[in-house]
Amino acid sequence: MSADKGWSAPEFSAFVSSIIETGTDPKDMTAIRSRLNALGLESYDCLSPTLMDVIATHVANSK
Repeated sequence: MSADKGWSAPEFSAFVSSIIETGTDPKDMTAIRSRLNALGLESYDCLSPTLMDVIATHVANSK
């Protein structure tokens, strides 16, 4: 997402659930993934999105 020449445009978003650990409400994740997809950025997680959200919520709550 750099404005500098030579950088390619973003093509996907990864580890989307990790934003829960920074304070994002897990209830907002469906809308966030939908917005990323609308922008042409497929979201990827290593497990199912729901399971990743549960794991990230657990991590956030244990901090």
